[in-house]
Amino acid sequence: MDKKSITVILGTARDWNWSQKVASYVCETLKERSDIDVTFVNVKEYIYGRTIAPWENNPIISNWGKLVDKTDIFIIVFPEYNHGYPGELKILLDQEYTLYKRKKVWLCWVSKWIFGWVRGIENIKPVLIELWLVVNQYSVYFSWVQELFKKPKEEIDTHYKDRVNKLVDLLLKD
Repeated sequence: MDKKSITVILGTARDWNWSQKVASYVCETLKERSDIDVTFVNVKEYIYGRTIAPWENNPIISNWGKLVDKTDIFIIVFPEYNHGYPGELKILLDQEYTLYKRKKVWLCWVSKWIFGWVRGIENIKPVLIELWLVVNQYSVYFSWVQELFKKPKEEIDTHYKDRVNKLVDLLLKD
């Protein structure tokens, strides 16, 4: 059986942010598995100051298209900004369209508070559905993130490692 390809997207380009810690944690956890290939993407590596529509056939976005084409499952790690999701994530997603069709996506939310992600999720889901991505209804959210990452990794694993792996197991089922 071929390994599935999972791309973990850090959905914010802000320098030094808590989402970066969560995305790194998710990647490290998934790289311990032998049944998947994991690729990490920082959104700022694929955006260019403006939305480049896929029909422009602009070579500057071809690397994103190649990555989307080989990915089976996306995991998007992002914070809520002003009741929405980061603009740079929207720019990244808009650079492709047809290659997303029927690929699975899991939203991994990051918050300084207990429920700081609710409106960001409400805003991004319709966009993902319009792109023909299959949005998984289950998720793992990392709340109180500043306090969480002050703890030893073993303690973080106690709360999150099984959750992350169980969700990926669910996504791998066809």
